[in-house]
Amino acid sequence: MAVSMVKGHAQGPGKPATNKKYSWTVADLIRLADGKAVEHWGWDDMAERMGSH
Repeated sequence: MAVSMVKGHAQGPGKPATNKKYSWTVADLIRLADGKAVEHWGWDDMAERMGSH
Protein backbone atom coordinates (compact mmCIF):
# COMPACT_ATOMS: atom_id res chain seq x y z
CA MET A 1 0.00 0.00 0.00
CA ALA A 2 1.24 3.46 -0.85
CA VAL A 3 -0.12 6.69 0.61
CA SER A 4 1.09 9.96 -0.87
CA MET A 5 0.32 13.65 -1.22
CA VAL A 6 -0.24 15.05 -4.71
CA LYS A 7 0.83 18.68 -5.07
CA GLY A 8 0.86 21.11 -7.96
CA HIS A 9 -0.66 24.26 -9.36
CA ALA A 10 -3.41 24.84 -11.91
CA GLN A 11 -2.02 25.43 -15.39
CA GLY A 12 -4.71 23.90 -17.62
CA PRO A 13 -5.50 22.39 -20.10
CA GLY A 14 -9.25 22.44 -20.01
CA LYS A 15 -9.42 25.04 -17.26
CA PRO A 16 -8.04 28.56 -17.06
CA ALA A 17 -4.45 28.76 -15.78
CA THR A 18 -4.86 30.26 -12.30
CA ASN A 19 -1.52 29.07 -10.84
CA LYS A 20 -3.50 28.30 -7.66
CA LYS A 21 -1.65 25.75 -5.54
CA TYR A 22 -3.43 22.54 -4.61
CA SER A 23 -2.74 19.27 -2.82
CA TRP A 24 -4.66 16.15 -1.81
CA THR A 25 -4.05 12.74 -0.32
CA VAL A 26 -4.17 9.52 -2.37
CA ALA A 27 -3.73 5.85 -1.52
CA ASP A 28 -3.10 2.87 -3.78
CA LEU A 29 -3.30 -0.80 -2.94
CA ILE A 30 -1.88 -3.19 -5.53
CA ARG A 31 -2.17 -6.98 -5.33
CA LEU A 32 0.75 -8.86 -6.85
CA ALA A 33 0.77 -12.41 -8.22
CA ASP A 34 3.86 -14.00 -9.73
CA GLY A 35 5.65 -10.64 -9.52
CA LYS A 36 3.00 -8.82 -11.55
CA ALA A 37 0.30 -6.35 -10.56
CA VAL A 38 -3.02 -8.17 -11.00
CA GLU A 39 -5.41 -5.87 -9.10
CA HIS A 40 -5.38 -2.20 -8.14
CA TRP A 41 -7.56 -0.22 -5.77
CA GLY A 42 -7.16 3.54 -5.65
CA TRP A 43 -8.56 6.17 -3.31
CA ASP A 44 -8.33 9.92 -3.15
CA ASP A 45 -9.89 12.40 -0.78
CA MET A 46 -12.28 14.12 -3.17
CA ALA A 47 -13.40 16.73 -0.61
CA GLU A 48 -9.76 17.65 -0.01
CA ARG A 49 -9.14 17.64 -3.76
CA MET A 50 -12.03 20.03 -4.37
CA GLY A 51 -10.84 22.42 -1.67
CA SER A 52 -13.45 21.58 0.96
CA HIS A 53 -10.96 20.76 3.72
